[in-house]
Amino acid sequence: MRGLTLALLLLGTLPAAAETLGSIKAGEWVMTMDTGDGPPKPGSGFRICYKTDRTFTEADLNRGGAGAHCTTTAQRSGDVVNLHSVCKVAGGVMTTDSVMTHGDNDMSMSGKSHMEGGPANIPADTVMHINWHHTGPCQPGDRAAPDAP
Repeated sequence: MRGLTLALLLLGTLPAAAETLGSIKAGEWVMTMDTGDGPPKPGSGFRICYKTDRTFTEADLNRGGAGAHCTTTAQRSGDVVNLHSVCKVAGGVMTTDSVMTHGDNDMSMSGKSHMEGGPANIPADTVMHINWHHTGPCQPGDRAAPDAP
């Protein structure tokens, strides 16, 4: 669940005035995630549709996911972004260090998270690898990305 929240956070962002860390072009994107507990199940890719091109910035990352308050710093070098975030979520504090790479049709992120406090059913340490692939135009039934507030 934490990986999915972070993935949606990164792909569900909107333009802001700060330096652009990456961009997402309009169309259908498919996300797969590996959390080290076995290979992704066939057909388990999460599909989302972006109606317009989007960019994301450090300010977007600090908005946090549902119920989270995050402080994120990012360092960009070409198509690679190193991220460090501390989020207050679910009664605990989650610290995540990750590396994101992006191109026109593919994005990936690998990271490690550590949770202090929070619900007992959330593991203290997780490793995740998330991949996104642009497949073309949006398709009927695709989940729409959040619109601007």
